[in-house]
Amino acid sequence: MGWRRAAASVGAPTLRVHDLRHTAASIWLAQGADPKVVQRVLGHTTASMTMDLYGHLLDVDLWTAAGKVGGISGAFPATSGGDEEAPGQ
Repeated sequence: MGWRRAAASVGAPTLRVHDLRHTAASIWLAQGADPKVVQRVLGHTTASMTMDLYGHLLDVDLWTAAGKVGGISGAFPATSGGDEEAPGQ
């Protein structure tokens, strides 16, 4: 069975193989995979290229890290869950 017929049979006639690639990369990075590993799996020339495409997925992690460091220094109140939000959110 061809790709188009398979995609149509599951109710997603416009789904492309490339869409699955983006989904996989997004899930890996969101779950903390090393960007260098994801770069190699995807065949990107550099990890910078991978991060240019998917780096927005890590913004929440940046605020979590900032909250942990701030909690240690007293500059930002630490929470027990490590789920600090960015200012203004």
